Amino acid sequence: MNDLTNISQTQLEGEYRTVGLFIDNAKTYVQLATGALLLSVTFSKELTNSPTIPMTDVYLLVPWICWLIAILAGATYQYCAAKYLEELEQKNGSLYNGRVEVFVILRYWVSNPYQLYGALMFLFYIGTLWFVITAICQLMGRVP
Repeated sequence: MNDLTNISQTQLEGEYRTVGLFIDNAKTYVQLATGALLLSVTFSKELTNSPTIPMTDVYLLVPWICWLIAILAGATYQYCAAKYLEELEQKNGSLYNGRVEVFVILRYWVSNPYQLYGALMFLFYIGTLWFVITAICQLMGRVP
């Protein structure tokens, strides 16, 4: 992380605004990924006329895995972004009470939360694109 000591109040407020927007956006993508996952399960059950989820279909596993990892990346991003802001406050001397230390395995991402956000976006769109192409092929009868 950059040296964040003695930053101005304006800079701190700017960080809060910007990071807050990304946190809100990540929440939206987590909700969309969750909805896409549930919708795809319903779609696959209806398309195959199966009472169970067709877990053996690789073409459906790819988007499911992408969306699940996107959900985890989004939730982890929200935590790490909040810890990033907390660390910023602490280094600036404007945090009144100390907080719990960051989980060891997440320390890197607290300093670089944008990487988790990028992973969230990438996985969401890859899963969605894969599912749309698969759905079109299924509806056209090209995938057995």
